Formats: sequence, structure tokens, C-alpha cells
Amino acid sequence: MMGHSPFSSRILLSSLLIVTGLGAAACASKAGVMRPKEQSAGEATGEKVCDPKRVAGDTEPFSVDWSDANRASLESAMSRGVAVVKYSCEGVEVLKGCSITGDYAYRGISKKTKVVQMKDMSEVSANLGPVSLPVAVQGEMKQGRGLDLAYALVGNESTTVQTVTRDMLKGRCDGATHFVYEAALGAFAMDTNASGEARGAAQVFGQGGVSTGASSAKSTRVTDGDVSACDKAKDEGREKVNGCKAVVRVTLFAIAPSVKATGPAIAAPDVRSCPDGFAYVDGSCKRDAKSTLCKVGDVDGCKALCTAGSAESCSRFSAALLERSLTSGFTVKPAARGDLTKQLAGFMDPLKKACEEGEGAACTGAAFASMAARPNADFILEGSDAKVAVPLFEKGCKQGDSTACYMSILVYGDGMLKKEGENSIPRDVQKMIDIVGLGCDRGNAVACFMLAGQLFYDDKSIPDAAARARTVVSFARRSCTGGIPEGCAAAGALQQPTAQCSETLKAFNPELSGKGEIFSLWKGMEDHCQDVASATNPEGAKEMFEVGCKLGHKLSCSRK
Repeated sequence: MMGHSPFSSRILLSSLLIVTGLGAAACASKAGVMRPKEQSAGEATGEKVCDPKRVAGDTEPFSVDWSDANRASLESAMSRGVAVVKYSCEGVEVLKGCSITGDYAYRGISKKTKVVQMKDMSEVSANLGPVSLPVAVQGEMKQGRGLDLAYALVGNESTTVQTVTRDMLKGRCDGATHFVYEAALGAFAMDTNASGEARGAAQVFGQGGVSTGASSAKSTRVTDGDVSACDKAKDEGREKVNGCKAVVRVTLFAIAPSVKATGPAIAAPDVRSCPDGFAYVDGSCKRDAKSTLCKVGDVDGCKALCTAGSAESCSRFSAALLERSLTSGFTVKPAARGDLTKQLAGFMDPLKKACEEGEGAACTGAAFASMAARPNADFILEGSDAKVAVPLFEKGCKQGDSTACYMSILVYGDGMLKKEGENSIPRDVQKMIDIVGLGCDRGNAVACFMLAGQLFYDDKSIPDAAARARTVVSFARRSCTGGIPEGCAAAGALQQPTAQCSETLKAFNPELSGKGEIFSLWKGMEDHCQDVASATNPEGAKEMFEVGCKLGHKLSCSRK
């Protein structure tokens, strides 16, 4: 790369691959990749299509126009740690030699297939960010054609890491601006279309002999993945599907100037948005449209849009309402009970519908709405909630909602409803691990921390002592990299030799008082260090204490 900018090198490499006939099978091991020569949007049209301020913040662009080299580098970087990129109006570059402590977990989702129609380069930029489309595509768009993007999503790779500062970067990181929080995987096809022409996903994919229309020339099509292979994907599965693991969209979080420790968040970060002049509609940005997405934290506005059928706004309504109604220990504030009951009265159906569309916070809101329907609701789980609320909490946790995960631990870890007569639900440790572990895999650090504490506290949770030790450390470690300083102290202690582990956990006790149930499980656990002796790893302990120290945790600083 020396002697060339990374972006000019990217263009040269892409052109070379096409000329020589080398596909991604040689360089990126991708199925069905077809990517002609690229050119920046500004070079092709002269339009101002990128807002530097917007690009500098958290964002969720489609990545379908990234070069094959960048896409291969991203896959490689995500296998080694948390991936770091240089992202600006000049384009994107995956920094192969730079990483952050942490990892990703893949989990399948129910297959979602959509078509995004973009009328011009401004709409393309609103959805793809600082675009670098093939010259042939942009040439056709200059003549008045639009662009269709068809995609199928079957899974996400997520990390618990939510905040990063420069001192957390490792390796060759010059120019780093963002890190990859999540990557949505599947298959896609992108092609120009006649103005006003409406095509379905099968047409854009050219699937099953369906004509792609007048714009089907191979020189204008960009594809990755085999959409027919996506039918083999399994909801909640841990294994990626060959032929259906192209990166379609990424969630990028900006590297922060400073970091504050993460508390027990109610819901996962939601960065869905559009530039000024565009509206968020069904997962994409449209000009001259009415947005279906409310502002984060706007309870009344979100409720109105939720009523109108916006699943995303239902999720934001639930998250905002519960944020102001619950304590840090996920119990309802006494003063908030009346308002919570009023807001949720008769509102379960739209929340349940949004829950079915994959909005985790809406699942949790629907569960609370079912509890609010009880006479004199006190919002404490009881046997009568078994058929309605408990499955909603399960679904909400699997989608990464902290409150729902806490409720699932009460049901299956603590056995809260095991003596409820005909509505009893027996304690089921494996089911707890499956439900809350999925929430952790989908990026919820609080779920990881709660599960680590529950399994460490319950020495009979996993019969094999070595397996239990590995599992507890793994969940505690992911809570640490997710920004929970107490998770760093716990993960570090568990990897120390037994005597040192006991000493650290004993010193840990005073700061746990009064922090709520999710922290109390770690109190008084210094005598259990012998149960996880097989997890001893001094280097791993040091790494966790170092991360905790960077989060401002004094105990971690004293142990690193």
C-alpha cells in the first residue's frame, strides 16, 4: 500500500480482479461476487453526497458497495478481535493491523428479504454512506436510472463492546475512526432500474428464471452470496451458512474521546437514523416520505408512531418508558407504577406485533403490558403470567433486552415460579443459559454479566467443573469488554490463582452493596474460587484488569 492512498489502491485492485477474471473465491472466499470497477460518487456526479459530521458519528450503513479487499479484510479482522475502520467521506478502509480487546458471536435470525429502491445518488448516499459504486452503475444513474438493492438477512455477528477510546486500540491504528459493533450477514444483489420501475426481490436477484428487467446487463450488477443458500439458515443458529454470509450492513460506533463505565442498560444501543431531508421507512432512508421512526427517548411520539404500525417506534417507546420507570435493579419504581399502568393499558397488541418483527424492547414492553392488565398490578411476576408474560420476556432477552434477561433468570435460574400450582415453571438451568446466553451473544453485556454471576453462584449449574469455569469466565470476560467495570474485576479474579482470586473478590465486596440483584450474586463469593481453579490464566487476568482500569475501576487498577 506504500506510495498509494488506500482508496486509490482499492480501485486499482478491484479493476485488476475484474480484468483478470479473479473473483472473490481467490481473494475473499465469497460466493457469487460480481463487482465491476469502482469510482467515488462525487467523481461521477459532482454532487455533495456526504455529510462529514454525520459520517463521523455512530451510523448503520449498508456495506454492499465496499471493495472486495475491504470485505475480505473485515471478515479476517472480526475473527481476531473487534474490527477497526477508517471511515470518512473519502471512503472506508478496514485497518487490518488494528484491533480492540473483545470478540464477536454469530447468531441466526429469521430470514428477512427486502428491496430498497433509490432514485438518485443522494438517496444512495443516505443509505450507503460515502459510496464507491461501479463506474457502469453510476454512469447509468447519471442518465436518470435508479438503483435497486435486494437483500436477504439471516444472522448477525455482534460484540458486547459499545465504547472505545484511542488508548484501547492495539496495533497499527493510524487514522482509526470507528469500530464494527455488528455485521448483518446474508446475500444481496444490486442493479440499476428504469425510473419508477418497481421490482421484487426475486427480480433483482434474478432468481428462479425471473427476468431482472431492462437493466440486467452483467456490467451493472453487483452481487454477493447465493440467496437460495439462505433458505438453509436456522433462527438462533450458531453456524454461518455457506453461500449466505456476505456482509450486507454494518453498525459502526465512533471511537470516543473519553469513556464512562456502562451501567445496566435497559436496551441495546439504537443508532437507526437518516440524514436531514430523509425519512427512515422500513429499514431504509427515503426522501419526500414521512418517517416511521421516532426520536430516541420520546415516549409520546414513539407511542403515536407505534400505534400507526411502526415496529421500530414500538421498540423505542418501550425502551424509553421502561428507562424512566425501572430502577437499576429492573424493578418498577413505586412512584412510576401509575404512569406505567396508564401508558400500557390496552396497548399490548401493537407491542406484541413489533416483538414478532424482532424488536426486543417491544417484547419486554408487551410483557409488562400483560402484567399491567391485572387488577392492582404490582409488576411482580406471578403464576398467572406464565402463559403470556414469560414467553415475551424470553423473546425479549433473546433479542438482547436487559430487563427481559433479568426476568428470564428469575424464572429459570432462581425458579421464581416453580411453586405456582398449575402455572408453575420449573427451574431449568440449561434453558436459562440458552435464553440469556443468546442475549449475550447478541451484544448485551449486562446479560453476560448476570449469567456469569448466576452460574458462578450456583456451583451445581453445570456438573462438569472445568466446563463451568470456562463458561463463567467467558461470560464475565464479555461483560468486561462490554464496558461493565465490575465484570472486569470478576473476569480478572476468576483467572487468578485461587488465593489471589479469593483476595480480589473479598476486596470486591464493599462496592457491591446497594447495587441491586445483578451485582449482589458476586458478594461473598471469595470462598468459591477453588471451584474455578482450572480457569487460571495470569495473562488473561492481567488483560481484564487493564480493561477495567481504563474504565476507571480502582480495584482493577490495583490488580493489573
